[in-house]
Amino acid sequence: MTQSLLKKLSERTLALALLLPLVDVVRKEATAGNNGISILVALSYLVIVGVDEMLLRPHEALRQRYRALVWVIVVGCYFVFPTSYTLSPFTVALIPCFLVLVRLRRHPRWLARTALLVATPLLALQLGNMVIRVQIHLRPTKSVTGASGFMLPDPVLGYRPREGRVAVKKTIGDWVVFDSQYTIDEHGRRLIPVDIQNKGTQHLLLFGCSWTFGAGLNDTETIGAHLAKRVNNSVVYNYGCQGYGLQHVYAKIQSGTLASEVPERTGHLIYFALLPTHNDRLLGSYHSLSWLKDSPRFVLGQESRVERRGTFESSDRLRVHLLDVLRSSWTLHRGAERLERVLSTSQETDLFVRMITESRRLYLEQFSGRYIVCVWPQWHTPPQKMFADALLTRVRALGVEVVDLRGLVGKRSDFTIAGDGHPNGELHRAVSEALIGPIGRPH
Repeated sequence: MTQSLLKKLSERTLALALLLPLVDVVRKEATAGNNGISILVALSYLVIVGVDEMLLRPHEALRQRYRALVWVIVVGCYFVFPTSYTLSPFTVALIPCFLVLVRLRRHPRWLARTALLVATPLLALQLGNMVIRVQIHLRPTKSVTGASGFMLPDPVLGYRPREGRVAVKKTIGDWVVFDSQYTIDEHGRRLIPVDIQNKGTQHLLLFGCSWTFGAGLNDTETIGAHLAKRVNNSVVYNYGCQGYGLQHVYAKIQSGTLASEVPERTGHLIYFALLPTHNDRLLGSYHSLSWLKDSPRFVLGQESRVERRGTFESSDRLRVHLLDVLRSSWTLHRGAERLERVLSTSQETDLFVRMITESRRLYLEQFSGRYIVCVWPQWHTPPQKMFADALLTRVRALGVEVVDLRGLVGKRSDFTIAGDGHPNGELHRAVSEALIGPIGRPH
């Protein structure tokens, strides 16, 4: 009797483990309004299991053939739709084992049921994958031209913009979302137009991600250009880049190359923080690792010292590979993204706070000036706002100057590029105006 109970417990545990990601996918798709996909995935699972449990229970021989057929379909879908299906090499190796076991005359019944439990979620997920692919095919095609080859490898930062001028155009069907010119100097910085740039004795260094870079905007519309029009006696350098986070700010200052690229020895450094996004990137979130594989990875070592552990790929190769496998399935990819958004307000902020203070220290060792953390205007959910409030409280308590602009503007649609989501020129202008006071105020 004990053995029977253990077998039943193992069956139920496995069933629950396999159902959890499926339930999250269904919940996510329903929340996003994709009811068709969520209903299909849920019904697929119920129908496959229902046929086995209700219709075929009295017919054991037919039941075994049915279970084998389910696995044949799973394997067939894997080969027919390889780019939209996900199976780890370990799972693939188990397929022939299960096919053999379910055909044996004296196999344990729980083993055959386990084979079905494994195959059913995989088949249901595959049906969801196919529906998503059809949906994507029917939607207007998104296209970004001019961005190919824009980034080049960098030993310090992982990647950076390539020197030169590039025209980047984004379209959705026949709709032109933006058509912009990016000009990059020899150090990977977004250039400030010559007729706007100041010739002063101080510097104004801007660090951040694509919001700071000015993705989708022309050179004259970026926050760097707007600040150059408003500050006196300061040369503006825009080090922002798509996909960057705090680790890139720290790595750049730590490398010592900043001192050789900026001749003015006094000024300001402004790190434009996007929270909680930049904390997630620092920790190597599921979403960000799709482009941060070669970027520097930092951890807290002994005595809370910031230590570089190579890149995300070199230091955590197994996890990076596992996440790549998840991305190969549209359904699992969406489910993983949803789950990450739920868990994105991670309470792990020690590394972020420590790297803020350390990057400030390193900057002040090389230059005379002020290190300022500016928080972009954002439209936070309540959990995201609580997370950002707590994080900024810790940063301020350590003496770091913070300019919090989260409540600066109103409705999101008025200050972002329609069809893209990045800040428009109006938001860049508003942020530059709001910064004039703090920049000019003595610290």
